[in-house]
Amino acid sequence: MDSRSEGFTFTGIGTSWCILVDGAELREEARLDILDYVRKFNESFSRFLIDSEANAFRTAEAGEYPVSEDFAVLLSRTDELRSLTSGLYDPAVGGLLERAGYDASYSMTPRPGVEEFILPKWELRGLTLSIDGPVVFDIGGMGKGYCIDKVAEILARRGYAHYLVDGGGDIFGTTKQDGEPWRVALEYPGKRDSAAGMVLLRNEGLAVSD
Repeated sequence: MDSRSEGFTFTGIGTSWCILVDGAELREEARLDILDYVRKFNESFSRFLIDSEANAFRTAEAGEYPVSEDFAVLLSRTDELRSLTSGLYDPAVGGLLERAGYDASYSMTPRPGVEEFILPKWELRGLTLSIDGPVVFDIGGMGKGYCIDKVAEILARRGYAHYLVDGGGDIFGTTKQDGEPWRVALEYPGKRDSAAGMVLLRNEGLAVSD
């Protein structure tokens, strides 16, 4: 990416972040706002944290349960993706990922019975979640992009007009101060010093692997 602008780097929601602003200094209060939001997002929605809302229904019985407004927004968006993909994308896959070994300890060792796992059924109506039994939600398929959008909103509220937000390879960029795009180099697989291509971002997003 462009290196002429000030960069703010940190780690959050399990990945590395880099925020660049053009034509202005990224002030301390903006940095603190960003760090606070990303921390709260992780605490609220990471399936790796037992007290998160994504884990709140791990041992729940079939029935209806209230959810927070923020979680309802996330589940509503994942429900749209579930519909668009005819069920190929479903955030209720969290329990299956754990049994397959993608758990909090990253054991990567499948547990017995993983082949018989049945995906839980769920439905959202307003702030009410209906489930047919225990479910662990994994919103990683779109949650990071949502978080990036919210970080961009923080920058805009703080008065920044030209910035790029990179959260582990998922990126949103405005334009630079002079109207030019942000130049994002795509790393050649296995060769960190080589670029396989270049993407120009103008008020748009990009998703790649970090």
